[in-house]
Amino acid sequence: MSIYRERLLPGPMIFVIAALLIPASLLVFLPINGTVGVICAIVLYGTCVILLVVSSPWIEVTDVALLAGRARLPSVEG
Repeated sequence: MSIYRERLLPGPMIFVIAALLIPASLLVFLPINGTVGVICAIVLYGTCVILLVVSSPWIEVTDVALLAGRARLPSVEG
């Protein structure tokens, strides 16, 4: 049974840094085609945000252990 569970999402600054993909992809694709450049920029940023959220770890406290991502610390019975 889970006593406490929380997802550790990246901070807002990480999403701002990821937004730098937008001008970088526009710089590459705008000379080819403007529409393709905008679509690529949106898709790249959206994919990056989804991957950041999906890959963020969970912290969970149960009756028998502390789980942090893939790590597991068993409880110490005194």
